[in-house]
Amino acid sequence: GLQDPIELKKRWVVRRGKCFYFFIGGRYTRAYEEGEASNMARIALAPASRSVKLWREGQQGPVPMKMSEIVEAYGTVANAVRIDLTAQHNTYDQRTKILTEAPQYPIRQDIEPVYHEIVEEWLRSFTEDERLQEKLLDWLATLLHLDEPTAALVLHGQAQTGKTFLAHACARLWMPPETGMGATDLDDIAGNWTSVLVEEGCPLLLADENLPKDYQGNPRIDFLRRLIARRTQSLRRKGIPDAQIVGAARIVIAL
Repeated sequence: GLQDPIELKKRWVVRRGKCFYFFIGGRYTRAYEEGEASNMARIALAPASRSVKLWREGQQGPVPMKMSEIVEAYGTVANAVRIDLTAQHNTYDQRTKILTEAPQYPIRQDIEPVYHEIVEEWLRSFTEDERLQEKLLDWLATLLHLDEPTAALVLHGQAQTGKTFLAHACARLWMPPETGMGATDLDDIAGNWTSVLVEEGCPLLLADENLPKDYQGNPRIDFLRRLIARRTQSLRRKGIPDAQIVGAARIVIAL
């Protein structure tokens, strides 16, 4: 919490390396590189002008404070940055000194769960095996529990039965309709899955008809196993702080 006014005074800006996060509207902004941070500070911290002074007296009158001076007066330094797949917005923990980023498309909060009998019938139509029907429903029930890994969902059947439609429909739990985007293509992230996962798409990954292949044309089974079981992954980023991604992806394989 921000009970202590002194603590609040030192939380307007969080620095990690050469990047800065600004506290505005009850949450932290994305990372801004040093070159653009000075201008952003004037915009982001304007509502706090009574508490935050971004100018100091120079020999010939007021001059803008440097970012190092702003951080010294009103900020703190983070020891690490992580990206939590379940986070809704960026936060900072003073105790651990960890800044937590939310993904580009966090879990949507504007969807209310509603039961539809016809949808259940359609889901059960994927297999006549009642045991597998229940496993499918269980998989869907834990779809958003990204703090724990779960098995990949393999859908095998004739074309035009809705296998990929199911994956893209589930992706709507992250992707707003206006994006025009659905599940993330597993092929697109086979090389460096983490950046697409948090910056461009959602953690529901779809292998449509084919699995990712190695340079010899063989399915990358070991890669798939690691991806299914992985809870964390390091992410290297150009120009902004490296981060650790926390959370497990969800995988649909439509064959």
